[in-house]
Amino acid sequence: GKNDYFIIDNINKFPNNTVEIYNRWGLKVYDTKSYDSAGNVFRGYSDGRVTIDKGEKLPTGTYFYIVNYEYKDKSGSRMIKKSGYLHLESSK
Repeated sequence: GKNDYFIIDNINKFPNNTVEIYNRWGLKVYDTKSYDSAGNVFRGYSDGRVTIDKGEKLPTGTYFYIVNYEYKDKSGSRMIKKSGYLHLESSK
């Protein structure tokens, strides 16, 4: 009910997006297109196209994320890249 998935504020405004999440060793554990904070979300499981231990609940720890999204304005469109860290608390 609370903090069940990785929330990316306003991501629904930018449907042309990708999200990648890596563990502390730099291995990709999550990869998706069109992240939407509704159904296509990171819930703490290794998931996506190219991941390790697909379908396994990930251990507690700090993970690195990269979000790419298309930003459109009167000048045209361009891809924006944001990155940071998230802490996953797991009861594995």
